[in-house]
Amino acid sequence: MENPLNPSDLDLRMAGRLRAIRSDRGWSLDQLAARTGVSRATLSRLENGDVSPTANVLGRLCAAFGVTLSRLMHLVEGDFEPLVRGEAQPAW
Repeated sequence: MENPLNPSDLDLRMAGRLRAIRSDRGWSLDQLAARTGVSRATLSRLENGDVSPTANVLGRLCAAFGVTLSRLMHLVEGDFEPLVRGEAQPAW
């Protein structure tokens, strides 16, 4: 069984969710950069999953999007099953 908390998987899911939220609002990367103070290049790298967002950047993005960080994480981990039985875990 694949680890549901695989960091690279979470990074890609976060990247996709950030891109989707921005697109849903009809904002360009330049517009989001102006709203957040995060460079367009950094935003592009985040949306492509090339880098992981810092807590500071996530806070700026959430403020611009008008969502809480906990809501963003729920959107990213929405299908995450909070209980993984011991026998399904690679290590206990």
